[in-house]
Amino acid sequence: MQMKKSDLWQILSLPQTYGLMLGVSLGYGMLVYWLGFGTLVLIPGGIISLGTLCLWFWQIYPLPVAATLLNQSTFQTHLAQFKLGPSVSAQQHPWPQVCQQARESQAFAAQIAAQEPSLIPDLLEALHTVLALVEKVGQTLQALDTVQSTSYRQLAGEFLVANGFVARIPESLV
Repeated sequence: MQMKKSDLWQILSLPQTYGLMLGVSLGYGMLVYWLGFGTLVLIPGGIISLGTLCLWFWQIYPLPVAATLLNQSTFQTHLAQFKLGPSVSAQQHPWPQVCQQARESQAFAAQIAAQEPSLIPDLLEALHTVLALVEKVGQTLQALDTVQSTSYRQLAGEFLVANGFVARIPESLV
């Protein structure tokens, strides 16, 4: 994939890029100062410094949106990994509602990314958090089906309410 000039300027405008360039320059300068201007110092030190900067640009260069969670089908693929087991009844649990809220979060994040591309890293982090929370809810719902203790069911219901997955504890959990 070819890097555009606008992408390069966007990366160069990041404060951490300036910090890295300053640190690499100081490190290379100190290496040359301590070891002298020999060929065995200048060439390997220059290669290492240049390699560090190239790896930074390669690592921070943004992925195409199709390869990230901002793409609806990619997000749906990740969401499908959290299917509940066959013993869990979808009608008696808020699982469909949780999946719908996750899809809506992804759709809002994609809209925000289209309007403000500089927020893409933060939006991707938020979507990874959404997927982690969906996984926790799935684990909680599966545990509810295996544990018959009333106090545990109440505690799991409170977890669902506290994290905003449901407005109130479902009747099936009480």
